[in-house]
Amino acid sequence: MQVAHELGDADVPLLIIWGEQDRILPSDHAGHAPERAEVHVLAGAGHSPHMEAPGEVNELLAGFLSKARAG
Repeated sequence: MQVAHELGDADVPLLIIWGEQDRILPSDHAGHAPERAEVHVLAGAGHSPHMEAPGEVNELLAGFLSKARAG
């Protein structure tokens, strides 16, 4: 099942952060995200990038939220 396909109907800004080494939901699923999505695949991270690369995830979230607020 491609999880990213489920996001197609959502009419909201999308930020997708995936771990390149995710062995539960492979990172190639991120390639099926809607075109409007901002997608980041983090090298060296697995299924829990928010725990494995918290600084990078926080930077991505802060940038995304700043753009969403301004837009």
